[in-house]
Amino acid sequence: MILSSYKSYGEQGRDRDRKHYGDMMLNKIMGRLTPLRFFIICSVVAAILIISYNIAFKPSDEIIDEEIPLAAVHFVTEGDVLKVRVSADEVTDLYGYQFRLQYDDSLFTVDGVQSLVTDIPTIFKKNFDGYVLVGATMTGEIPGYSASDTQLCELELTANTIGDISNLKLSKVNIVTSKLDYTEDVDGWTYDVTMNAPVN
Repeated sequence: MILSSYKSYGEQGRDRDRKHYGDMMLNKIMGRLTPLRFFIICSVVAAILIISYNIAFKPSDEIIDEEIPLAAVHFVTEGDVLKVRVSADEVTDLYGYQFRLQYDDSLFTVDGVQSLVTDIPTIFKKNFDGYVLVGATMTGEIPGYSASDTQLCELELTANTIGDISNLKLSKVNIVTSKLDYTEDVDGWTYDVTMNAPVN
């Protein structure tokens, strides 16, 4: 019993000694810690935390079939796919249309075109040097298509090599109504482009 009490007192004594030594060292460190040194230490710790966060939460560079707006695209590499959507501010009694899309035929291959208007199902393309001619029409004796801010068709182009896409241009827009009224070089037709980048 005496031995047990002595052992318990000895352990408590060592604990008090360790605590006293720890308090003494802490007081010594705090005594030497000037405001400037404290500021430097805090700055270093903050920088380490910021760097660690950026490394842990850095987004992946991998892009899987992500559509990128044209405003963010200036150059393409081999395999990139451009989708060119042609729109009109307003159409009235539109029975058919045709236009030219100028592009660098050494850079792109026009893979296809599709109508985005159910009422104008028949669409075709024909490739020429430096541009593709696109035409679409209704069939039968039916009223033309009327709408505002409407997307009419979409072309798909695949890049064959690295290059600049700034030479894309829409021109020579001609339309015909159901009454066979034909108008050339109409205004208000535009296009927008998105790019589907392949997996890096």
